[in-house]
Amino acid sequence: MALGGPAQYGQVRLLGVQSSGMVDHIIRAPSNFIAAHAGGQQQHKLVSQEELLNLLKAADARDLDVVHLSGGGAANTLRALFDGFGVSCGIVGAVGGDAWGQRYTRSFAGRVDTTRLVTHPEQRTARCCVLVDDVTGERVLRTDAGVGCAALTQLDLPPEALAGTPWVYVTGYALYTPGLLEAVLALAQTHACKLVLQLASADVVRTFFPMLRQLLLVDSVFDAIIANEEEALAYLDCERRAQGVQSPGAELDSEVLAALDLLAVASRGAVCVITLGDRGCVMRVGADVIQQDAVHVPPQEVVDTCAAGDFFAAGFLAGLVSGAPHVHSARFGCLAGAAAVRTLGGESTPEVWDWAGNHLQEAGLSHQNWPPSSQQDSCPEWYHSEGASQGATPAWNEAGLVGAASQL
Repeated sequence: MALGGPAQYGQVRLLGVQSSGMVDHIIRAPSNFIAAHAGGQQQHKLVSQEELLNLLKAADARDLDVVHLSGGGAANTLRALFDGFGVSCGIVGAVGGDAWGQRYTRSFAGRVDTTRLVTHPEQRTARCCVLVDDVTGERVLRTDAGVGCAALTQLDLPPEALAGTPWVYVTGYALYTPGLLEAVLALAQTHACKLVLQLASADVVRTFFPMLRQLLLVDSVFDAIIANEEEALAYLDCERRAQGVQSPGAELDSEVLAALDLLAVASRGAVCVITLGDRGCVMRVGADVIQQDAVHVPPQEVVDTCAAGDFFAAGFLAGLVSGAPHVHSARFGCLAGAAAVRTLGGESTPEVWDWAGNHLQEAGLSHQNWPPSSQQDSCPEWYHSEGASQGATPAWNEAGLVGAASQL
């Protein structure tokens, strides 16, 4: 079922591509349950529909609470991008013709444009069991997104699908659908869209390294690259293996910087950022390396780390698409990532963004630094300081923002 003509599309500032709409079943569980039922220690693993249902049955047998949320990395990022930063955005993807697909679509109502979200009536919607350690907040994912699940294909993308959209955000998960990423990149080039790639997972990097290497090193199509530490180190390891070079066994921080340099050089000047969990992030812009500390969240306030990377991407993208200095993008990414761990499963709630707003106010930030005037009408209240003129064009007060944000 292909998308309709361009007149049916909502006009947005950024489109996120998530090939398969996903519903998450979030289970907070003791570590012994996760060890017994996760089927291995990998953070992310594809499973069959039967395996996913068996996991849910095991959780029910242990009387564990299961929370059902519309998820997937790009979807979490898009909702946070709108709810927290007021950026208009839309999703490109597919769902099945079942109740889960309807639930997924409804989750975007009034927030994210869904005119590019298609339904494959004869297929089921992809689902994921997210097992969250009830002590540490760390998680493992077991995903049913294989045979029989709806997935966007290049046939679902007419030539006008990306027309009029300045930015396109795509994750490495698109590589699981043959030809999809290539089709998205071709359309983005046709319509002069800027592209941001999020590497998705270390498994994606290892599985599709030759294709990723081609895209980064040869095609150089991306304007920004986002990776977490595990993904970046996996890329570095794959490159060394491809070159027949052994790992030098250097300290972790040195390896992260080596991975950052490799991604930056391979992508020929793209803005590259590696998230480091509770150590913040490190970014390379041209020859400059910028480190940003994390926003501290007390351990007792950590609910779930599941969507920290997705929310980081939202904050980072919010700065990027509005032309903010890159150091500001990193700061807002770290703030959004910290907000995410205070909520279950990446659920973007008013309470999450109230906390973020309070944090900004404590640091002395206001709408005079953020956001650009083009977004102020749709931004949450906490962006605007009392008595300030919201119609004025804000100045990027570098000294003021740097000084205040150093307290984050």
